Amino acid sequence: MNLTPFLIILFVLNFLMLFLIAYLFLKIKSIQRKLVNVSYEDVKLITDTLKDLVVESEKVSEKLDISIKEKEAILEDLVDLIDAKLKRLEQVNSSNSYNLSGTDIVEDNITLTYTQPQQNSQMKNFDLSGMSLREKVIYLSQNGLSPVDVAKRLGISVTEVNLVLKHGR
Repeated sequence: MNLTPFLIILFVLNFLMLFLIAYLFLKIKSIQRKLVNVSYEDVKLITDTLKDLVVESEKVSEKLDISIKEKEAILEDLVDLIDAKLKRLEQVNSSNSYNLSGTDIVEDNITLTYTQPQQNSQMKNFDLSGMSLREKVIYLSQNGLSPVDVAKRLGISVTEVNLVLKHGR
């Protein structure tokens, strides 16, 4: 009995099996690289970056807290100022109502009746039809009316009149 053909077949099968094992090993490695394509250095870099971002975000939040506290303090100061202004306004109103019952009102009425007809006569002489608001403001101010009178005549604020006079010419 000759074992040579049998040994040759075993040798070829053994070689094919080794080749198949090597091929499967390479396939497993390529699949492993595709699934986990991050090295330890990459993970360390990512965690360090995240730590830096957390520290920076804490600094920014502290700055925001400080800024918010400063704004709150400013708002509290403004509220205090507004309260003080309201109290002064109430005092002025109460003193005006007191003066209205006295003889001072006679003098105020005399001055008002004296100046009002002049303003009304000046205002009646102006023909403002067909003019824009800007043109009306400029025209009235050029004809001797004060910004307060122009604002009363046109029904706008004095600030608007001053803005038109400052930038409108």
